[in-house]
Amino acid sequence: MKHLDKLHELQNIVNERMSLLKVNNVDNIDQYNKSIVNQSKLKHILVVAPNFNSLLRETFQNNKIIAELLENGAKTGVYLILQSYVANNDVLDKEIYDKVSNKYIFRLSSKEESLKIFENHRGHQLHGNGDCLSYDKDKISSMKRIQICN
Repeated sequence: MKHLDKLHELQNIVNERMSLLKVNNVDNIDQYNKSIVNQSKLKHILVVAPNFNSLLRETFQNNKIIAELLENGAKTGVYLILQSYVANNDVLDKEIYDKVSNKYIFRLSSKEESLKIFENHRGHQLHGNGDCLSYDKDKISSMKRIQICN
């Protein structure tokens, strides 16, 4: 329940900030911060969930809250980094997967895992290498290959 409490806390922050954006007739945190004069600016919040697949298994309610946070979080300055060590149906839940703005795949352990992610063998080139594939939200079908350091 500790994770659920934190997710609710983040959800409350996002909801409060969405209200502020609406009242001030702006679309995102940057526009809000530029528009205010004698008030405290909103800070960006970065949240890392290092074991995302166990978080999803904890309770179904987590899935719903995470999907909402992904949908509205970035415009309010709340960013989630969801990390998983495996590719399975829990991690690749369509509702959440579609709402993640950028996806990075650093390594695959098998051809089967490659097929789950890419629906072809293109991802197998990552097996055992220090490369990663990046998907932009607007260009999910196109892949870029970038070098990373371990």
